[in-house]
Amino acid sequence: MKKSLLIIGLILILLIVFNSWFMTKALVGGDLYYQFEQMYGNFSIYPYAWNFSRGIGLGGNYVLFLWNNPVNFIPVSILGNKLGLDWSLIERLVFFYPFLMIAFASSYTLIRKLFGTSYFNLISPLIFILNTYIVMIVSGGQLQIALAYALAPFSLLLFIEIINSLSFATTKNNENQSIQLRKSLLAQSIIAGLVFALQVSFDIRIAYISLLAILIYFLINIELNLSKISSIKILFLMLHVVIIPLGITFLLHAFWILPLTTITSNPVEQLGSAFSSIKAVDFFSFAKFENTISLLHPNWPENIFGKTYFMRPDFLLLPILAFTSSLFTSSKNNREKKYIIYFTLLGLLGAFLGKGSNDPFGYAYLWLFQHIPGFNMYRDPTKWYILVSISFSVLIPYTILNMYRLLQNKVEFNISRFVFQVKSKNKVVSLQNLFILVVISYLLFIIRPALLGQLKGTFQSATVPKDYSNLKDFLHSQPRFFRTLWLPINPHFSFYTSLHPAIPASNLFQKSNITSIPPIIQKPATISLLQNSGVKYVVIPFDSESEIFLTDRKYDEKKYKEVVSEMDKVASLTKIMGFGKIIIYEVPSPKDHFWSTQNNLKISYRYINPTKYLVTINDGRKGDTLIFSESYDPSWTAKIENNNSKILSSKYDGLYNSFRLPKGGNYSLEIYYEPQKLVNIGVVISLSSLTIILVSLIYLKLRTKN
Repeated sequence: MKKSLLIIGLILILLIVFNSWFMTKALVGGDLYYQFEQMYGNFSIYPYAWNFSRGIGLGGNYVLFLWNNPVNFIPVSILGNKLGLDWSLIERLVFFYPFLMIAFASSYTLIRKLFGTSYFNLISPLIFILNTYIVMIVSGGQLQIALAYALAPFSLLLFIEIINSLSFATTKNNENQSIQLRKSLLAQSIIAGLVFALQVSFDIRIAYISLLAILIYFLINIELNLSKISSIKILFLMLHVVIIPLGITFLLHAFWILPLTTITSNPVEQLGSAFSSIKAVDFFSFAKFENTISLLHPNWPENIFGKTYFMRPDFLLLPILAFTSSLFTSSKNNREKKYIIYFTLLGLLGAFLGKGSNDPFGYAYLWLFQHIPGFNMYRDPTKWYILVSISFSVLIPYTILNMYRLLQNKVEFNISRFVFQVKSKNKVVSLQNLFILVVISYLLFIIRPALLGQLKGTFQSATVPKDYSNLKDFLHSQPRFFRTLWLPINPHFSFYTSLHPAIPASNLFQKSNITSIPPIIQKPATISLLQNSGVKYVVIPFDSESEIFLTDRKYDEKKYKEVVSEMDKVASLTKIMGFGKIIIYEVPSPKDHFWSTQNNLKISYRYINPTKYLVTINDGRKGDTLIFSESYDPSWTAKIENNNSKILSSKYDGLYNSFRLPKGGNYSLEIYYEPQKLVNIGVVISLSSLTIILVSLIYLKLRTKN
């Protein structure tokens, strides 16, 4: 079978599955929201420690999420704010096309470098890109995870090559050869560090899994070569595999790691019990062992959260194809045998961890979640599917290649001796091609919903509803600060900026039942809460994507009408002009971003960035309180410009920041979020380090050639 036919076939398959990605309409779904042109300002090139949309919609510390600023905010800001491209093109250039290209090149390069050139290496990208796990990830708009996933094989390969170079290097090299080897290894370590740092920028959780995979190979390599590896070589391995790459990663990510060190509590626990509790792990452990070992995502193919399906027996052939690879390893080729053992272990480990707290030995995952640093990032255990995916993308093509080679000979079974006898070569072309055709047909059959266009989310292009465009114009035309309350959540076409932040009602009231929210809003205390939070409009969205007003996971028009009917009963709200099925209610007399309970205070302010405001106060009296309607955080401070003294933030009404004036008079205040100072220092360290690293890499490459 010619390589060109495999390439053409693979390209056609990808075009069929991802056809909506090559059209011009918007792609939305899951975590991917549409961004109007006026929302591009939400994406800043510079990293800030505070984000207006965190928490319950009143802002919150963003340090824990700054790692994705370079690959998320910066490209969107440049393409949107600087070049003025449409969002439907930006999302493709920044997320979708890079995913396809990186995933293809990364998986193909891994198997080719480890096992040599073969036509059947092209099956590796087919498995890596078109398995149920990653297809569900991109369908759900989790594109940072998808990019980190795509880069994982290449990141793993770089570390494998470094370990191999050091393990098999001899001590008999002359001085010039030793110098060249050290320069080459140093350059490899720097490149590995840069790639790993990039993977961290895509998604730190996937990078953590890659780090574990690297550690396993490191340990296997030492174990198999223990008699050959001296203590000096082990130190060199530690230097080039651990210290240099992780040191580079730390320096390049200093802009968020540095301020993170000031957070005394567990950062994951700050997100709430839904992210850090054992109950959360049990809830999110949707996959069973038979799912994970077969690379079958529990939500395949509908990708409806919480809706799992029975095991599909046709997927059980996948692990058989993968683990049969061990039958073809030869004792004469120790390196190849080591790779098969390694990727087999990766697959088994990924299958075991991917099932979470489910049997067998589910308590082991819970113990790891509670005791191993960083493991509490995996309340959703399906992230561990990545190890199964990498494993199968290597093992299955290896099995197919060896089966193909076996069919190049006529094989007979000797019943009396119970052995296989291989006679002289007789080309059995039709049998070989039939085998390949059957295998590829099987691989396509198990992902047939993707081929038949039955997947939703980002696999279906969408038209921006005109009603949402009109709402965007209505909100954007108002120059003063206010918030909008979306009932119950922000839809994929909602409009929000730092001037007009959006609050999901389900977050504010901690209610998941839509119909339970209107009775809460009817209470006078709730209206006061909305006023103090600067909420001017309450919006009932048009459920254009059939994802909000649901009964048994299907759109329910009655539920929508019931919510509208109940909201019409709120006497304190005024129903104003809506846009189609988007209903808008106005809150009377909402407060500004900065306000006071004392009427004598005259307040004006200027927004500088998410962590800095300049506020002017006239006619202040001692003890007057300035209220800043962002979520309370003690790190907010007010610096008095004329004497450089500070007023620390105190909690007001259990929710907001407030600053008590120490004396009467006029004030010029700088309201500043203190962790931003460490972010600024970290930015200098990161940019300086990047410059030095790139210059050093160029220098080493030039010296190595000479």
